[in-house]
Amino acid sequence: KLRKGIVRGDGRSFVDDDGPFYPLGGTLFWSLNGWKNDQARLKQNLEFLKQHRFDYVRILGEVDWPGKEIDPNWPDYSQVLGQFIDYAYDVCGLRTELTLVGGKGDPMVLAQKAAAVINAGRQHKILDVEVANESYGRQLTLAQMTDAGRWLRQNIPNLVALSSGEGLGSYAPNSTDWLADYRRIYMPADAASLGTIHMDRGFGDDGWRVARQPWDWKDQPFPISHNEPIGPRSSVAEEVDPIRLAMLRAVGLINGVEAFVLHNGAGVFGAVDP
Repeated sequence: KLRKGIVRGDGRSFVDDDGPFYPLGGTLFWSLNGWKNDQARLKQNLEFLKQHRFDYVRILGEVDWPGKEIDPNWPDYSQVLGQFIDYAYDVCGLRTELTLVGGKGDPMVLAQKAAAVINAGRQHKILDVEVANESYGRQLTLAQMTDAGRWLRQNIPNLVALSSGEGLGSYAPNSTDWLADYRRIYMPADAASLGTIHMDRGFGDDGWRVARQPWDWKDQPFPISHNEPIGPRSSVAEEVDPIRLAMLRAVGLINGVEAFVLHNGAGVFGAVDP
């Protein structure tokens, strides 16, 4: 079923014109490079996610990987972004989560380019816009990120996130209340309406720590996405056990982490998994 309307937050829940829902996404970082250079194979990936009832894909708006670049200076950048968003939604029923900065891009430039594309009748095709992927590893300041988030909140009707919260130590190194500091730094009301998190990929608690972690984010007053969890061929460590992956998703739903991206290595670079 093709869901309708602009996605918004209602407390901790995701809601559109069809009511509350629990968005299930898939990593597809390479989408814009793929749309430009390998469209047939990208469409096969989108079709696979459609067949398995996914709701959205998480893509990068910019990245500087050699040979896999996504460059906002492409003359046809806006056209590529718009055509991808249209195909994903119109043909495959998949909304787009757009993480703007994946490398060294300027978040405000990317925010303005993305907003122009989104506001050309595509607001309902977007799950959310995140300013930066893992901002602590990027060459940008908290002020740059917050300014871009604030601009987006003023110029698009969609959910906006700044970046994933595991980088909190970079901004609050002596925190004694990490949830309060997370809300202060990553969720200023005028700059963000969505929390995104990348939980630790560790196998403590007899292998079940990864499934327990969403409890740490229990009942926040805003929607949260588990944006880059452990999964098949994920970096650092991987998880392929269907029971643990299902419980990781379920514990999130119970505790208010209601969006979930199935993160997988093939979806990062678009490389064939050996």
